[in-house]
Amino acid sequence: MSNICRFTAAASQDIENIIDYIADKSSFDAAERLLKKINQKCSNLANFPNKQTT
Repeated sequence: MSNICRFTAAASQDIENIIDYIADKSSFDAAERLLKKINQKCSNLANFPNKQTT
């Protein structure tokens, strides 16, 4: 059975707003790196839900 990391609509909107803000205030590359980190953490959580990470 495959686990899935899901976001509520509100959480998705918050992430989108944060990414847009970073892209506007810093750079598109910085925003893209943050989104990649978020996606990686979600993937790790879905694959290993009981593993504690820092």
